[in-house]
Amino acid sequence: MSVLLVFGVFGWFTLANAFAYAPPERKPPAMPERTAGTLTEFPVDTDATAPLTPESVIAEDLQNSPKSGSDNQTAKRLPPGVNCENLRQRGATTLTTTVYRRRPKTEQLTPVGEIFICVLRITPGQADVIAVDIVKATSGNRSGTRLQSPRGGIYVGSKIQTPQTLIYVLEKQGADTLILIYSPTAAMNDAAIRLAGNVGNGEGLSDYPETQNALWTLPQQKPSDLVLIDFSTKTRAEMGLAPSDLNSNGTNTNRKTDDVPVVKPGFVGCYKDTSAFDLDGFLERSQSNTPQRCIETCRAKSFKYAGVQYSESCLCGNSYGKYGAADNCNMKCTGDSSQICGGYSSNGIYTTGFVAKDVQVTDNRNKDLKNADTQELIDLFSQFIPERATHARYQDAARRDWEVVIYDYDSTRRAWNNWLLLSWTVGLGGQSISLKHGGGIYADTGDGRALIFQKNPYLIFVLASAATSIDKLILLGNGFQV
Repeated sequence: MSVLLVFGVFGWFTLANAFAYAPPERKPPAMPERTAGTLTEFPVDTDATAPLTPESVIAEDLQNSPKSGSDNQTAKRLPPGVNCENLRQRGATTLTTTVYRRRPKTEQLTPVGEIFICVLRITPGQADVIAVDIVKATSGNRSGTRLQSPRGGIYVGSKIQTPQTLIYVLEKQGADTLILIYSPTAAMNDAAIRLAGNVGNGEGLSDYPETQNALWTLPQQKPSDLVLIDFSTKTRAEMGLAPSDLNSNGTNTNRKTDDVPVVKPGFVGCYKDTSAFDLDGFLERSQSNTPQRCIETCRAKSFKYAGVQYSESCLCGNSYGKYGAADNCNMKCTGDSSQICGGYSSNGIYTTGFVAKDVQVTDNRNKDLKNADTQELIDLFSQFIPERATHARYQDAARRDWEVVIYDYDSTRRAWNNWLLLSWTVGLGGQSISLKHGGGIYADTGDGRALIFQKNPYLIFVLASAATSIDKLILLGNGFQV
């Protein structure tokens, strides 16, 4: 009995050590100087009691990026009157954006307040034109501003204010750098003023552990012909399943969905929104926005719900109500001043009339069974969603894309469990290879060649072209700082 006890204790000790994790000493990943330069311009909040911290980052080469998914994500963080296309037309080459949020002092699930900041490399002299566009879109009051960072940089531009929003357009003197600071709610305006005074006051995003934990896992050493084109990070909440969405059993309790096909468009109600977006399928801003136009747009894109917000925004999705009801849908539509298009951080929700062809609900008993099955799927699926995800796109000398995804589970055990499932499924059509970090799986897919491996709390996926050699895949795989 004592021998079994000794072996049992030894086994648990060994397993615990296997799952223990101490991050390596990391360095900034290899990236073009223009992109790295935008990271350092972001302010480091100096508030001693409740500083704002950046939660996720999107960085892209505007002249060498797809104009669909990345633009749609970035659009959510740009102030009214500004979009990726008109930035391209004005000579913007590199864009990096993040959302700063204030964390509550007590342990809560939802951050308090948010400010969007965007740093651009752009043709000098564009600040005034961009400020004019913002004033047209917001009808805000514009005043001139001149700021000097603690490190000596001079920033000149405009401060644009409405009863709710505050926007800075700042051009760094003697450089091709433009900074947009956007506070969508009056409650965060003081914080926006403080951040504006702190642009360029440190190492920017690299001063925050949140950024280092996500971006600094990318390789510092990589194949010499690979160039980092763009990257983005997301939190678990932004991926659509935050802890606040789940009850103690892991069941989604807050999100409202209509399982019965909708056959006629109609108004649903006014609902709160945040930067994570209640309707997260599609977003566009328009000076001709109306509920009817938004409904048609969302129905054409096969979404069940349309939402109009802040006069000019149209959002689409298949569920609504995640953040609760609102009572401030009171802003006139840009396309018809006789109609209302939502409000500040609130959506006027409409059904679109879209009916999925494969949806059939025969009676309430079948509906209840369907809901139960959905809850079981949510319980199962939630274990695969990481705490953070980092996506990066590289290009090689032949201008072929390499896609990289890093899932951070904050737990070696969770990453290992998911790796076991992946290695069993993907491994059926692949082959095992050795990496510096341990074992991995290499497989040819319909889209190219894939490398998958797990190290500590991370699952890492690399997808390259079919012409890529295995040795080159391994060289990149060995460079991850995990």
